[in-house]
Amino acid sequence: MALRPVLALSVLLACAAGSAGAAEPAASSAAAPAPTPAENLNAPPTSGELLHLAASTDLGRFKTTQATVRRAEPDGPPALRVEFARGANAYPNVQFPVPASGWNLSAFGGVQVELTNPGAADVTAFLRVDGPGDWQKSPWNTESTKIPAGQTRTLKVTFGQSGGAPGYPVDSRRIVGMQVFLQNPTQDRTTLLVRNLKPVGSPKDAAAAGTAGLFSAPADRTRPVTPPAWSGKRPPVPGEWVQTLNENFDGKTINDKLWSDKTWWNGLLGSQTQRYSKNNLLLQNGILRIKAEKRRGPQYDDPSLPARDYTTGHLITYDKWTQRYGFFEARVKLPTARGLWPAFWMMPDRGPAAGPEGWKRESTKDGGMEIDILEHLTEWGPGRNNVAAHWDGYDADHKQWGTTNVYYGPTRDGWHTWDLLWEPGKLTWYTDGIKKAEFASTRIGSVPAYLILNVQMGGWATRDVDEAKLPDYMEIDYVRAWQLKNRMKP
Repeated sequence: MALRPVLALSVLLACAAGSAGAAEPAASSAAAPAPTPAENLNAPPTSGELLHLAASTDLGRFKTTQATVRRAEPDGPPALRVEFARGANAYPNVQFPVPASGWNLSAFGGVQVELTNPGAADVTAFLRVDGPGDWQKSPWNTESTKIPAGQTRTLKVTFGQSGGAPGYPVDSRRIVGMQVFLQNPTQDRTTLLVRNLKPVGSPKDAAAAGTAGLFSAPADRTRPVTPPAWSGKRPPVPGEWVQTLNENFDGKTINDKLWSDKTWWNGLLGSQTQRYSKNNLLLQNGILRIKAEKRRGPQYDDPSLPARDYTTGHLITYDKWTQRYGFFEARVKLPTARGLWPAFWMMPDRGPAAGPEGWKRESTKDGGMEIDILEHLTEWGPGRNNVAAHWDGYDADHKQWGTTNVYYGPTRDGWHTWDLLWEPGKLTWYTDGIKKAEFASTRIGSVPAYLILNVQMGGWATRDVDEAKLPDYMEIDYVRAWQLKNRMKP
């Protein structure tokens, strides 16, 4: 939950930028002059370049956000020199021209670009490839790489894959945008040399990457769903299951023997914009409502802690309830106001034996794993959520698997169930009783984990909050868990 004197570049084809928008970095925009009849609008040349290095170019064809482009110095291979600036936009970028009708790259498996970092500090850069359609449905694929100072790296996007995991199934027959971007750069100016943008691989590569572990498609958003009879009553797989948690929020107050409304570390993240208050945890008619509103105040209503403009709430079972492996389910109705990030997830808890420091207890190293059962950005609209697993810390060694492209249809009452089956070596996610994603690995977490329900703002979520629609609520009907009898301790 877990988280871009001179030789010339000229575009081989006269191009127009695509139509995708910008929830992450800005997407391509305005159209370029019409190409000459001799140019092929669909497929790249046999030599493969998507940008051709020549003696002249119109740099105006490169659209930028918080960046400038110029020709690189003549003492090396021809390249585009891009200078990214730190500023209000978190994703400074350079957008490459594409044909007016989009590139037809159906004969390839992806796109790659060569990036050189001439600076003195390491840079993490991203390559994004857009398909046609509404940008709010995320029709793009993105990959990143760390480029050490003074070194060159090749950055590759495989169609249907993002961040090393299954991603949006872009239509490679019409790639309408390509860009290199940075994410929240820490330096005022960051320079990269860009060269050798070209398609690579085969459709078989893209097919394998884009479908592995995923069992939904965008069309599922419009298909009504009726949860199966077993939902909320038992796991969907055979075994002698014992219910270990049955939280229905029926009391007048929150069960403090199970839940805490505070974290061991005060719960503030610098990239987020909300603070937490127990007053935003409401019990009404057997429903927990986590209220998100614009209301300034200090974290946990403690004057000694920092204040923020937005207030939400969270509940965790840290130090009170954990489980290793099993089946976990929550019945949830999601908020809709833009700018919210509701989630149902798990973090490791090794218990007091790991030491008094909370960061040791919940480390995602050495068998620990963050497991995101449900993450949703309200800007996506209904019918789409994220699932993920994170391990080996959150710095240079961080690894992850997941996808922002899990799709589900409407139910009659607007409530949905999100489930996780956690087994040794395997995680399986369900929505409304339908299998949606699967991740098998020897590195699946083996440390017991605690549960978290919360609404976040900022960070990964958009900063463009629709305040007119606040307050809004994440509603939870129940949280339940089961364990196989033979895995239960005496």
